[in-house]
Amino acid sequence: MSFAILIPCGPAEMEKERMEDLLDAIAHFEPGCDLVLILDDGNARLRDLELPRGSVPVEILPHPRRNEGWGWAGGLVYGELSGLAHIHARRPDVAFVVKFDTDALPVAPFSAALSQIFEDKTLGMVGSRIIDEQMPAYKQTAPLSYFRNKIDKMLAPLSLWRKPTWHLRVPFFDARLRRIASILRTAIARGYTKGELIEGGALAWSGAFVRGLVKSGVHLEREVLLRLNVSDDLFLTPLAYFLGLRCADSELFCIEPNTLRHTLEEMLKLDGSVAIVHSLKGQSPDDERRARAAFRERRRVMAVRSSV
Repeated sequence: MSFAILIPCGPAEMEKERMEDLLDAIAHFEPGCDLVLILDDGNARLRDLELPRGSVPVEILPHPRRNEGWGWAGGLVYGELSGLAHIHARRPDVAFVVKFDTDALPVAPFSAALSQIFEDKTLGMVGSRIIDEQMPAYKQTAPLSYFRNKIDKMLAPLSLWRKPTWHLRVPFFDARLRRIASILRTAIARGYTKGELIEGGALAWSGAFVRGLVKSGVHLEREVLLRLNVSDDLFLTPLAYFLGLRCADSELFCIEPNTLRHTLEEMLKLDGSVAIVHSLKGQSPDDERRARAAFRERRRVMAVRSSV
């Protein structure tokens, strides 16, 4: 089973600290990973990145947007799709690719479960999936209607947006915006529900998604992708349907702790059914550091026990 991990990294100062902890967790739980690809969007501190001993292969790819577009939106989408194409060139037979934001963290092994999930060849993406207004407590995020409105605006002949600044978008005069709308319409025709998304903090793409993407050439449409002004997950989810695949929910992924499903004490006792924490940001950097320290200690104890 060949699988890879993709980690976008922004310029914030805390990213290096997060990255080192994330890489340590990956090396602990998934030492058989074929490649960890870090997508570097201008973080000079990554030059001094400390890798854990016995780490999986790590490669740092400079972000191909070259400071063009909006880093949080179209720039991130363009980078992630370029990263997937880069992984495909290195590992054309990859079974799946896991994406972590730097504030996410694996807390148990996950590759065996994902390998089993992706035995369903119709799947393109799995993660914490938003598809219903009536969400369980651990999915206290924006409702489907919030995301549906953004999809409708991308399909509209004229729309007013407020991010990153107030601006008007008129696809009638812009072929790049018409291309975005065309991808969305095809996705809807193939089963996408407007507003559905896989939460972007941590998710997994199937090998079929990666190979379908490269074959489609969407990742090469630089000017089209850089024109996006929605979050990466809100475009990549319909893209799975555009490629003829579908998306599914998996309880391997959970959204923590800003929308608490468990307290930190409860999370430390999880039985492995939850393997990937969506975010450790908490309410402050100190909250995050406490959580990371607790999980590091948990990994240390596991390592000691396994060596006895």
